[in-house]
Amino acid sequence: MTRPLTTLAVELGKRNPFPTVQEEAFVAIVRTASIVRGQANRLLRAFQLTEPSYNVLRILRGAGAEGRCGHEVAAQVISEVPDMTRLIDRLQKLGYCERRRVDGDRRLVRVFITPSGLELLTQLDAIIVDLHRKQFAEVPEALLEELLEGLESVRESARRRPLPGPV
Repeated sequence: MTRPLTTLAVELGKRNPFPTVQEEAFVAIVRTASIVRGQANRLLRAFQLTEPSYNVLRILRGAGAEGRCGHEVAAQVISEVPDMTRLIDRLQKLGYCERRRVDGDRRLVRVFITPSGLELLTQLDAIIVDLHRKQFAEVPEALLEELLEGLESVRESARRRPLPGPV
């Protein structure tokens, strides 16, 4: 049975329906993420940040006085960052974080948010909350709860399945 041409297919200019619901679900997730992330990145650009750099600053704020090693930050980010060292370098040049050696171990370097970084996040907190309210304003909360449950199922399913081999 041929699947119908959905709103997403039309939005993307497809002439034929997606061959499977799984493929359409994948494209829908990626397309939706692209739209909402694009809006966030345009907002953050005014503050010389990207979504990954904003995420790192939030992780460092949550770390408090303990800070985090670069690999700990990399493990906590929402989206994989190909070069965490370079991202932290950029934030350090902007004055939003700093690296320090701690505990007498010269090999151990931790990253800490600076007062300027904390001030920036305080400024951004309400702006980001407002952005998300606007992005999801027309979506009922009950539907958002269902969406969260569904996306959790997708993440768990993807984690349990081995990656495909080289094509």
